[in-house]
Amino acid sequence: MFWRSHGVLAVVAVAMWPTIGSAVEAVSVGEQMLDRLRSEGVAGWRAMERKLSHSSFDYVLVETDRSGSSSRERSKQVTGQFAGKTFLFTETVIPTEEVSVYGRNDRYEFALSRSGESPWTVSWQSSRRDDDTPVGSAFAYLGGMLQLPWSISATPLAKLVNDPRFSIRQVKPRDQGAVQIDFKVAPSRGRLDDLQGVSSGFVVLDPTRQWAVTQYRAQYGNKISSSVQLAYGSAGPPELSQVQFELLTKSGNSSRFVIDIQKYDWTPARNPDFTLSAFGLPDYQATVGRRRWLVLVNVGIILLLTGVVFWRRRQAILDRT
Repeated sequence: MFWRSHGVLAVVAVAMWPTIGSAVEAVSVGEQMLDRLRSEGVAGWRAMERKLSHSSFDYVLVETDRSGSSSRERSKQVTGQFAGKTFLFTETVIPTEEVSVYGRNDRYEFALSRSGESPWTVSWQSSRRDDDTPVGSAFAYLGGMLQLPWSISATPLAKLVNDPRFSIRQVKPRDQGAVQIDFKVAPSRGRLDDLQGVSSGFVVLDPTRQWAVTQYRAQYGNKISSSVQLAYGSAGPPELSQVQFELLTKSGNSSRFVIDIQKYDWTPARNPDFTLSAFGLPDYQATVGRRRWLVLVNVGIILLLTGVVFWRRRQAILDRT
């Protein structure tokens, strides 16, 4: 009985060996690929990022929102210039000639708007210069489309592959030397997720061209998914020729964005003037924010004093009665 039972176990083990061997090999391939992504991949992505940070561009963006049987489409002409961490974007809605400008320099950021040739209106100016402002949002959207060669939506691949929650499930060869990487991301333990909530998906990368993204599909929990198809110009990444980006919700609503890039200029700007004065407007003064703060403080003091006076009068009336 002993030999018979162990003989059965041996037969089962032999039968399972190809499966176990394949699983071990898949893990080994995944680990090797992850090492390459964290070295070769990161180097290529950062090189593309540096190149884009000193360039100018011109593209047409078509936005299509679908909800049930209805849809809405809008076209925009977008021009812009990067100079390190500073930038200037101009967005024109076609054919209304409604123009919005978003700028950031070393001291402040600003947003302008106008229709046709009417005077500029300052809709935002601040020294904050962070992501949670109108200008920061415009940078993430209009500039983020050009950062997709090394990103999944708003998450840079260098950040994603170096996160301990990221793991590779499978690696598949694709045409022309590209590789498809199926991945998953463990849930975040904290309330905030630095990886924008991405939970799983696949990304197709081209190792021969700085590991640039050519396609991806990402899942965000069980509510939202996004997919991207990228085509590159003759100069190769990060010079895009077309972007197709789609966002799909669980309810079936979708947003589709198609970008046709008309021009890149990789010549660094010598003296970029991303200021209000370049538009004939008074330059930003840091005291503007302080004045607003002082006004709010004064209003608060007045309201407090008014409340005290009202309370004293009411107390005096109650004392008489």
